[in-house]
Amino acid sequence: MDVRTDSRSFGQLVTNLISDVGTLIQQEVSLARSEVTERISKVGSGVGRMLFGGAIMYAGLTIMLLAAVIELALILPQWLAALAVGALVTLIGLIFMLSGRRALNQVNPLSDRNSKNT
Repeated sequence: MDVRTDSRSFGQLVTNLISDVGTLIQQEVSLARSEVTERISKVGSGVGRMLFGGAIMYAGLTIMLLAAVIELALILPQWLAALAVGALVTLIGLIFMLSGRRALNQVNPLSDRNSKNT
């Protein structure tokens, strides 16, 4: 049987243990910080592209809605055509907003690794 002997005192062992725990905590905080930074970077890039695409889509949608109002104004008064198209677009927008809110409520902002530890 192999018996190891350590020349360090109990106090030195406790000091080393406390130092190692402190280092471990610092490393975990650093890892969590880098994970959050990476996620924020990915989100920021995606959000920027989505905003630019949304601005282009908004311009196209505006032109299409104007065309719909002009076409509908051939059979209805202009004010009623504009009101009908506006109401329909508002209803569609409301449906998408509620759907998006529901989807966001289901997102867990914590990383998979952190949520397993809690």
